[in-house]
Amino acid sequence: MRIAVLSDIHGNLAAFEAALADARAQSPDQIILAGDYVNGGPDSLACWQMARDCGLPVIRGNHERYLFDAGTERQHPRWATPWFNAVRFAYRDFSESDFEDMRQLSYDWHGDDVYVVHSTKNHDHDLLPDKASIEALSHLFPGITASLIIRGHNHKHRIDHWAEKTIITAGSVGIGLSGAPVAVYALATRKNGSWHTEHRYVEYNLAHTLKRFEDTNYLDFTGIIGKLYRQELMTGKNTIVAFIERYRERLDSDKISWEWAWEDFQRILE
Repeated sequence: MRIAVLSDIHGNLAAFEAALADARAQSPDQIILAGDYVNGGPDSLACWQMARDCGLPVIRGNHERYLFDAGTERQHPRWATPWFNAVRFAYRDFSESDFEDMRQLSYDWHGDDVYVVHSTKNHDHDLLPDKASIEALSHLFPGITASLIIRGHNHKHRIDHWAEKTIITAGSVGIGLSGAPVAVYALATRKNGSWHTEHRYVEYNLAHTLKRFEDTNYLDFTGIIGKLYRQELMTGKNTIVAFIERYRERLDSDKISWEWAWEDFQRILE
């Protein structure tokens, strides 16, 4: 059995098209789409429509939830802040019918000795900590008996081992953190009762995606958070989380401006 899992597309249509074509070329028995088709890049609606219409199992991620919870009592508390500029940019293109379709998506997928989920069994926004203990993994995936777990959410791809289980974090198709601007996804093959796993790195038309940032006026709407998404996409390096960890507390308390944080961050990166 061979299974491919593509996750965290984040509005990068060219990367999605290239990764899906590459996955199909591996002749898998199943391809699973594991959430976060929207937000981050400029083509959220097109990525959502492609995922919805391609005839594959489609799992929801936390970014779909951000969209369909908007305007309800469950709306994210940061919705009206600059942190969510990219989410609000995407939101304008979707209909209530789209949101209802997102609400109906499966949370996870159970296969033959394999479990696929966007983040963890407990929540769609759990991060897998570095060097997670057996106790921590047991808490994040309660009741899962499959020997292979494939997940997304963390954009940095990795493989962890938990007792007799393997946990593969697929990485991100749209904003992969491999150190290069490529799409990343997971491929697993079971032979003689054992799983053999790998990550595939797929080049795509980066110039087209960067042009879409300009053509859609994405950067004008999203501001600095949009620049951070573009920078991470261009470099394959983890800039967004680094920016959040360094500046969010001071930005939220208005101790610094977004413009100052951006300029300071660029100096650090030089």
